[in-house]
Amino acid sequence: MSFQRPIFNKGIFGRANATVVNGWTDSAEIVSQNADGIAWASSQVVTGRIVETWLAKVLTAIPIGTYRWKYTFEPFSISLNGTDAVPTQLIAGTFGSTLDGQHHHHAFNIRELRNNPGEIDGTPLNIGTTIGPVGSTYNGSAWLLGGLSGYVHMHLEYDSAGRSLYWFDCPNPVQCEVAPQEPPPGGGE
Repeated sequence: MSFQRPIFNKGIFGRANATVVNGWTDSAEIVSQNADGIAWASSQVVTGRIVETWLAKVLTAIPIGTYRWKYTFEPFSISLNGTDAVPTQLIAGTFGSTLDGQHHHHAFNIRELRNNPGEIDGTPLNIGTTIGPVGSTYNGSAWLLGGLSGYVHMHLEYDSAGRSLYWFDCPNPVQCEVAPQEPPPGGGE
């Protein structure tokens, strides 16, 4: 069986004339012949840059400083219902990522890099305010570090040494100290 590249004498698809269509064919052939070199060049371009992004659920948080945590997470995908294409549920599991079948990687919330004892994300804190990890619930006296329920856009990036870094950018939950309220004049209810 032999193959011969088609040569077009007239255009197709509206304004695509013969020159344009033959150019497409030439380009496709060149890309096919040089696929390995293109893949290598692409991998060199993304060194130290985001190479994947997906939806993830943060699972636990481990304190690593004031208002800073190291998170474990699990990749998720979204299920859409039939004709409306409305999100119906989040599904843990495989979806074509390098994380398929892998869970509990450590990730960092880059927004927390600006957190310190007196401020969060560059904003001064009022006395009595506490900050929790992403997806945490305040139980009245402390922020829970397990069973988190935050969903984030997780990014995978490699540094120049080839080490992987998982990160996301999300605001932390805040619990403000509430002063006792005085009853309204006249003993209102």
